[in-house]
Amino acid sequence: MKVLVIVVVVGAGLVTLVAMLAFIRSRMRAMTQVLREKYAHEDLLKVSPRANFFGLASKGMAQVRGNGALVLTRKGLYFEMLWPKREVAIALVSITAIRTPRSFLGKTVGRRLLEVSFRDGAGGTDSVAWWVEDLDAWVALLSEITGVTREG
Repeated sequence: MKVLVIVVVVGAGLVTLVAMLAFIRSRMRAMTQVLREKYAHEDLLKVSPRANFFGLASKGMAQVRGNGALVLTRKGLYFEMLWPKREVAIALVSITAIRTPRSFLGKTVGRRLLEVSFRDGAGGTDSVAWWVEDLDAWVALLSEITGVTREG
């Protein structure tokens, strides 16, 4: 009897997990499509529908990491996080450095990240990082259109 209860509980947990992952995947697809449409007039260059946000340096280490879509156009780099709702917009002319560290704000996934430093609207500097698929292509394209070469 105990084994049957365990099997039922584990089975229900797996079904719930699969349903949650399917829901998240469909929300990511929908959000990516919205971003494609939103920035289509800006000459879309690259989209990463499964970018993992590591935070803004200015906000400190306590930020929540999250998944979302990263979009590169001829004018800017735009990110929209699925949950909690967060948007980051960086004009390409404000980018000052491109790096590929293995961690950012004390967080890591064991792979290199895309870190972008930029001048903020207040005259200071800030940086942001994401894990993206096809990191080298992101770095090459960002470097080509901004004229900023990768550091380190």
